Amino acid sequence: VLVVDVAAIAGNDLDLTSISLVREFLALNDGMAESSGKEGGLSTNDTECRRCRVVIVKSAGLHAWARRLVHAGRLAAGTAPEYVQQRLLPPPPPAEEFQQQGDGPAVGGGEEGITRSRSSEESYLPPVIVAAVGVDEYRRAAPFAVRPGDAVLEVGCHLGKTTALLHDMATRPDGHDGGGGGGCLGIDIGPRIVNGARKRYPHVPFHVADAWRTGDLLRLRERFLPSSEDGGPRRWGYDVVYVDVGGLSGSDGLLEAASLLTALGNALEPRCIVIKSR
Repeated sequence: VLVVDVAAIAGNDLDLTSISLVREFLALNDGMAESSGKEGGLSTNDTECRRCRVVIVKSAGLHAWARRLVHAGRLAAGTAPEYVQQRLLPPPPPAEEFQQQGDGPAVGGGEEGITRSRSSEESYLPPVIVAAVGVDEYRRAAPFAVRPGDAVLEVGCHLGKTTALLHDMATRPDGHDGGGGGGCLGIDIGPRIVNGARKRYPHVPFHVADAWRTGDLLRLRERFLPSSEDGGPRRWGYDVVYVDVGGLSGSDGLLEAASLLTALGNALEPRCIVIKSR
């Protein structure tokens, strides 16, 4: 069992510092277990028993991460934590939307009454993180993460199939005004990949972009998924971000993935981030 008080050791309680520190301790412990196993002539099973099985971390930063992190399988099974389910459930329509004045239109049924995206005046909450393993889990999370009218971004669009799926979900009718609006923008760093996706799905926007250049991503949001100009609240950033970046699966993949999620969450302020990563 490893017990770590991050702030006492590192002098801070930053997310990446906590993850890096725990990984270093685990690597050190594994090295000691292998060394003692070889010196003592222990079997492979005995050596494995000497490895750390439980890590207890005192860290407010990691506690906050754990609270909003959920496996895609739990989301599909309906066993996600209550906080996560509350964040992902669509908000109820305004009550006045269904109050009719004679035969006239419903009061409050305009864009302002049904806008799904967070306006620039609303307070920001860190996004829910949905972790998926494999493309099937990655796509099955879409009905729980994407609402009609959402502005969605997929980082690492590849062939474009998932981006097209997300785009169709974001543009489907939502039962309020007959049209979902919204859409999904797919980005990738390879021009040939993006050109191929454009040919396969000409109705879906794709663009060459770097996920770490978050300012560019915000500008692309206004270019391909512009906010409403009819007097409703200005929509900020993206509602949902999907991340499928194979390069984050290496030896430092966990730290790189956490860094990217933090950057995207802080800059784009989505409600939810779905990442395909082991």
